Amino acid sequence: MRGRAGYALDRFLVYGTGGAAFGNVRASFSNGPASAATEAGWTVGAGVEVAFAPNWSAKGEYLFVNLADGSCTTDCAIVDVSGTPVIPNATVKFNESIVRGGVNYRFSL
Repeated sequence: MRGRAGYALDRFLVYGTGGAAFGNVRASFSNGPASAATEAGWTVGAGVEVAFAPNWSAKGEYLFVNLADGSCTTDCAIVDVSGTPVIPNATVKFNESIVRGGVNYRFSL
């Protein structure tokens, strides 16, 4: 869920974008069950869009997505060589960089 704002120069648009991000994060270890959760975070980015024909435009953009950091508790228990469960104190960051392009068609009324 993002908004965008920019500056248009004739048939060329330069813009910034930002908003909320949501992702299904799934984690598993070889010795235990998988866990999954929908995490919320934020996203920011920038892009360019150019009109190349009537009603047609092409765009390219970069987005950085940051979802809530995760941590391991009892779901991450690891058994050591003596068979004793060890719960690691681990934090995982869920960040993603996305580059994408597209072609748009604007329908006339």
